[in-house]
Amino acid sequence: MSYGAAGKFEDSGVSAMFESANGIENVVGVYSYPITALPKTECIHFYGTTTPVGDSDYDFATIGSRFDLLTVVSGAVTAFQQFVKTGAAEWSAIGALPVVVADPGDAAAIPVIYDDAHIAITTAAAETNTLAIPTKVGQKLTLYVDTYAVGDRVITVAAAVNVANNNTLTFGVASDFIKLEAITLAGALVWQITSNDGVALSTV
Repeated sequence: MSYGAAGKFEDSGVSAMFESANGIENVVGVYSYPITALPKTECIHFYGTTTPVGDSDYDFATIGSRFDLLTVVSGAVTAFQQFVKTGAAEWSAIGALPVVVADPGDAAAIPVIYDDAHIAITTAAAETNTLAIPTKVGQKLTLYVDTYAVGDRVITVAAAVNVANNNTLTFGVASDFIKLEAITLAGALVWQITSNDGVALSTV
């Protein structure tokens, strides 16, 4: 992360943008966007004691001011980055947080539009899901059983998730947990297991 004299944000993970008299301006396209006219795929949420009404009400001056820079796709927040003002012309990235995604339930596809998603599974019977290949390198997906009622949740992945060529994940007890990250294998995007506690692996 680096910053220019005007409080420029670079490589925020969403867009290259910087602070200006108009609020936030898009550096890449050299287009000026008042806060209220940001592209629909980007949102900014400010914290503070003053509720912003117009561009001039957004607090760019006070040390400790914070805002969230979000990416929205089809009405869902798919990426999240928070910043805090740490100096007169400096903003620091606090760190990206995962997006908590609702369990899609039985016979549904696990969504793959999120940069970093956490899905808490609740079983109600013997259930299944499918998981498509990721959409970009570095995506993360965490799946775990929050509530195990009856029956396993079996997720079939579109490609193998480890060197043993397993592509099926079976969640059979509360607290079963697995974390996946998107990598490339022979140039093709695939999910790779980075952590597994209790999830049974098999191949179909």
